[in-house]
Amino acid sequence: MGFIRSIKKSLYAKALASKVKVFTPKRRFQGWDTVEVYNILFEQKGLFEVKDILAFAETLRNKGKTVHLLCYMGDSTQTGLAYKTFSNKEISFNLTPKSNLVEEFANRNVNILYNLIPLEREISEFIASTCNAEFKIGLFDEQRSGLDLMINLKEPKLKEFIKTAEHVLQNTNS
Repeated sequence: MGFIRSIKKSLYAKALASKVKVFTPKRRFQGWDTVEVYNILFEQKGLFEVKDILAFAETLRNKGKTVHLLCYMGDSTQTGLAYKTFSNKEISFNLTPKSNLVEEFANRNVNILYNLIPLEREISEFIASTCNAEFKIGLFDEQRSGLDLMINLKEPKLKEFIKTAEHVLQNTNS
């Protein structure tokens, strides 16, 4: 790891630690039956197909749920999409987001966060850790934290991820 990267990682760790302290005591999952609002964080060119994520969001909306989508675009930029986006241009030197959209997404009170971006990306870990969600679900990573439920998939299939998450939540008492 280069010297600049080490500095960025150090600044990132400090920013993450200070931000997480704000949210830790506020979260309280009330149970699967009370879930009404979802945040879904995903990647344009990630593990899961965008069309599958949009179909899942539409399924939730058809059940009367409120769904907020945020897509990490990487280096690309596109406009006119059916969901909010942010790119590398909105990531600061310390690897944290400087986008109002990301801040709005993370600050919104939601019941469930589905983080569909691997936590190895600092931006994913940062948003998941600072998101004001009662319950946070994402992909398994033994080196990272910030989620309440981590799902280990043999193959990157969104249906399997959602099925596993829902099964666990339905069998979890508040």
